[in-house]
Amino acid sequence: MAIGSSLAQVKKSQPDFIVIDWDNPDTLDQTIRFRIEKIEGNFDVLNMTHYLEFSDNKYEGRWSTK
Repeated sequence: MAIGSSLAQVKKSQPDFIVIDWDNPDTLDQTIRFRIEKIEGNFDVLNMTHYLEFSDNKYEGRWSTK
């Protein structure tokens, strides 16, 4: 998804192999992030946590943290 895409566009284009918790966003200042709950076929040995971040309802990017 392109940076600056709307939240609605990102939701609409979500692939079937990803599960995102759209109902429970985290709010950080003016940023909203949604946790990626599951990525089918992902064998992450580090057990990273992945998020999609939005600012003013515009896509900022995907972030990962341990």
